[in-house]
Amino acid sequence: MAVITAVDRQAWISSPVGEEFFRNLAESRQETLECWAREGYIGDSAERSALMNAKALGGVSMLDQLISQLQAMKEMNDD
Repeated sequence: MAVITAVDRQAWISSPVGEEFFRNLAESRQETLECWAREGYIGDSAERSALMNAKALGGVSMLDQLISQLQAMKEMNDD
């Protein structure tokens, strides 16, 4: 397994690929929230709706964690 250095990490974060990845995470998060606002997670039963909403909430939570970690890495490298 390759060792990733701080220089490697900074190069990736500031590269067009890293920037696009970061942007895609934010867009995915926003799309999920907009779908929820349009009642996109209402199923044919209360149980199905609860499951769909829990899944969406878990996805947004994971995206938030990834975005926060990437932002922290960016800020660490900006210092």
